[in-house]
Amino acid sequence: MRQLALQLIIFLLSIVIQSCSQNRTQPTESLDSNLSKPITIISNSIVKSNYKGTEFPNCFEAAFIDSTFVVEITTKDTTTYFFQTLELGKIKIESGKIIACDPIVNIDSRPFTQVFPVGEFSVQLAIAKIPNNNRVAYSRIVFSNNPVNKWIYATQSGEKQIPINDTTTYCFGVDAGQATYIDSIANNELDKLEQPGWVAAFSGKKWLSPNFFGCIHSFNNHNLAAFNTGWGDGCYGSYIGLDKDGNICRLITDFGFVMWWNKK
Repeated sequence: MRQLALQLIIFLLSIVIQSCSQNRTQPTESLDSNLSKPITIISNSIVKSNYKGTEFPNCFEAAFIDSTFVVEITTKDTTTYFFQTLELGKIKIESGKIIACDPIVNIDSRPFTQVFPVGEFSVQLAIAKIPNNNRVAYSRIVFSNNPVNKWIYATQSGEKQIPINDTTTYCFGVDAGQATYIDSIANNELDKLEQPGWVAAFSGKKWLSPNFFGCIHSFNNHNLAAFNTGWGDGCYGSYIGLDKDGNICRLITDFGFVMWWNKK
């Protein structure tokens, strides 16, 4: 059912699907869109926040506190990001098997191996605010308000747990400048939609608005969360926050604004 929709969006965006795993590098885009090679970190970020947690990396939680700001110092420039939280609404998790991916490849994407709580949960975006340019820095699902004690990778079948600051990272490729969270049951139903219904979730004038960052899209008693991805195309990792008892309390996707993996 979605074949024509896939062809339409692929044609409009002129993309090629990227690999879903890679070595961890500095993003190749910054405020200078003509930058031809990766920039290199030369100093730790300066992070100011009211967040008091000590888990690594604590920027995952601090970014969702509106008073937080980060100064990234690179060989190219120094950039300050002020963070603001945007509530998208609640996503329905029906099976506990969650998919995070570029919407163009929803039909072929695999869910994470971890089983998440079932119910309706808040989806939030951490918006990085810089002069004349606001971007989605993180997206997350909040399963409980319990503090995060530890972050681990959200993994797919065949992937083993590795340290989250390893030189290799697990990530999903984005070529459409958008990503989704969707339950496996909802994803199967999405695949049955005719072309107009599917395209409605991921295209249209609303996505071209500078102040539109994402939404909860409902269909046939199911829904999904769709949102823009930072500077656009790339390969982005997802992480699970565990509370002190080992229960899942967060799922977050990092769009690479704060380069925490380079910190000593």
